Amino acid sequence: MDGTVGPQCGTDMQLAHERLLLPWRPRAGDHCETTMMVNLLAARGIDISEPMMFGLGEGIDFRYWQSPCITSTPPMITGRTHTLSIARAASTALNTSLHEVQSATPTDGHVELSRRVGRSTPAGVTVDIYHLDHFASRTHFSAHCLTVCALNDDVAWVVDTQQQGGLQPVSIKSLKTARASTEGFEPSPHKVLFLTVDPPLSSPDMVTDRAWRAAHRTARRMLEGRERDGGLFGMQLMAKLWGSRPMDWPMIGSHAFEIGRFWRYAGTGGANFRAMFYAFLTELADRSVSRRLERILPQFNVIRARWDELIDALMDTRDSLDPVSATALLAEGIADLAALEERAFQALHDATLSGPLGLDRHHILGLHTPHSVAMACESDKDHLTHVTYEGTVGSLSDGNFPFPLEDLSAMLRDDNLQQEILLIDPRDDSDGSLAAALRDAVLTLWVSDTPPRNQESEHVESSARHRLTRYRSFTATCLPFSDDQFTAVICLEPLTESANPACMIAEVSRILRPGGCFLFMGSSQHFTSVCNGDPPLETTTTRFSPDNSPLVTMLTLDDNAWRATLTASSLGVATIREHSQSCTVFGRKTENLHC
Repeated sequence: MDGTVGPQCGTDMQLAHERLLLPWRPRAGDHCETTMMVNLLAARGIDISEPMMFGLGEGIDFRYWQSPCITSTPPMITGRTHTLSIARAASTALNTSLHEVQSATPTDGHVELSRRVGRSTPAGVTVDIYHLDHFASRTHFSAHCLTVCALNDDVAWVVDTQQQGGLQPVSIKSLKTARASTEGFEPSPHKVLFLTVDPPLSSPDMVTDRAWRAAHRTARRMLEGRERDGGLFGMQLMAKLWGSRPMDWPMIGSHAFEIGRFWRYAGTGGANFRAMFYAFLTELADRSVSRRLERILPQFNVIRARWDELIDALMDTRDSLDPVSATALLAEGIADLAALEERAFQALHDATLSGPLGLDRHHILGLHTPHSVAMACESDKDHLTHVTYEGTVGSLSDGNFPFPLEDLSAMLRDDNLQQEILLIDPRDDSDGSLAAALRDAVLTLWVSDTPPRNQESEHVESSARHRLTRYRSFTATCLPFSDDQFTAVICLEPLTESANPACMIAEVSRILRPGGCFLFMGSSQHFTSVCNGDPPLETTTTRFSPDNSPLVTMLTLDDNAWRATLTASSLGVATIREHSQSCTVFGRKTENLHC
């Protein structure tokens, strides 16, 4: 596809939008698939930038497909993952469901499209650009995405990229033909895509957390991928093929020019995606409390600029007077880029090992007041290794207490990332400033003596945009890891006899992720009152079935020493009976510990 632009994007889009009376505003982006997803979400009232969409979709990559006839057809080289993989991953990260319906015939495909498109419900389609009137290119490329906003018997209104004119009319005849094509790159004839949003999208803080995890997974894939024609290996393969093999230079020079033009102007171009990934990391750094990303952004900015330089070199090869030297320089430039990207993605991998809060030790000690304790949890690739407590409560001020958590690894390990969990006493934060400063924490838990108006649990949105669940004499504020289910629910004192344990445990069983942990921190007397409440705790544990069992743990204060006690027998949880019954947490006595 070339860089010929369709209708003037901007004024024409505004007029078309007003004419169609759409209740949402179409947006023309830089890449077709992310543009489609941005518009499908915008129609649902969800505003996500295109770079953030690309990052959530884990889209950055390098793919090298060598053509069957090397001397006559250039290879297909892209800077992203496979078609629709971005849309699928981003949809999952944003708590939406992307539905893909592929019909058998053009007629069935058009009926399905007509059924899905309404004033407030656009649908996505994949097309071959060769058959679209607003494309000047005479190349078959069937992995192009459009958003269909409205249609009648003659015309469909679609949103394309900004380069291709944004919102514009396309004849139904050409749309059907473009959708039916089986030629070109990655065709998917008669496919319709649409979104459903249930449950509603998580808070902006949750989007930040999921984007952080997506960045980490992307870095790990780029570093660990072993596909011969993908990722860093694909770049190294291209450098090797172009630098060491005898070539028919007149043809390879033409191929290099076509590849350079494709990368510069097409939505699948290498430099375009490097620029979009850099924009994603910049936005993520701005949204995060942690400053770790800011330190590595210059590396990705250099990569973006080097890709532009490589494209210039590719487009200059057709007129080169020294083809041998030009070929060697191209191969050298690609190899250098592969090395730069390897170092940058290693830095990104290391920077995102822990969550977006990313507190350093001096930050923890600087933020926390005498009643507060912070747990910084580290993990390797296989299991949680230890937890470090920082604070000024009693003997905890010394810090660095190893915490054997083999039995509790499911509580915190998520995608092999280092996590932070903060346990904060509300006496430290009367004005709410600490909660605002820590809104990107992976999990924040509170305890309060203030009872709600009734014994039923109620959900309200706090100023820090955390999920807030209230019970009589019990409040827990939790930011979930993903999928709106908690990896851990931690109950702190005071949890008195006035609490409703049945209500509390039933709620915990509903929101706890399978394999997660319910941790009660308090005295053994409080634990006894919970188990013997009205109704008794045993009557509420049927949800903890063997195939969907959370790990239930009581951390109690006995004989003036903290001990973690697994309560398999008292709660009837058969799947955790193999765990040891107790373990010493700190290995020392503590005094004046207030929770």
